[in-house]
Amino acid sequence: MSANPSAQDMDAGGAGAGGRTVPEKHYIDDGGAVLLPDGAIIYLTLSARPCPSDSTLRYEGFGTQFFQTYCQRCHTQAMTGMLRQGAPDGLNFDDVETIRRLQDLIWSAAADTHTIMPPTAPVPTRAERQQLGDWIACGEPSADTASAP
Repeated sequence: MSANPSAQDMDAGGAGAGGRTVPEKHYIDDGGAVLLPDGAIIYLTLSARPCPSDSTLRYEGFGTQFFQTYCQRCHTQAMTGMLRQGAPDGLNFDDVETIRRLQDLIWSAAADTHTIMPPTAPVPTRAERQQLGDWIACGEPSADTASAP
């Protein structure tokens, strides 16, 4: 099924606000993803995000490094007050169990094409955000999980 931007987003020539051409989008059947003309897929929900069958990412390697580098400079119990740089008290990513409980929030803020977090440098590369999306979609595997995805 195909859907174009609404008429209010386009002028008569197919250009959006500021004269930009608005690309045609193709919605994947379940409505959980958008296929762009360049072949890129944007997942609209975590539940639509597949786990790559060849993923070998684990918390002990990828997860700990990612969260220590990009998240725990604010989101950790070790930081209090102004050192949290605006991170809400109690929103901490100190262990894989907590990360699993907050997977939807983390995915929608920092994984795949989501770039809300972190708000300041250093920030993850596009590849690292993709890996975070893969790891979350696979159920955040770690040494305590029985088998690989």
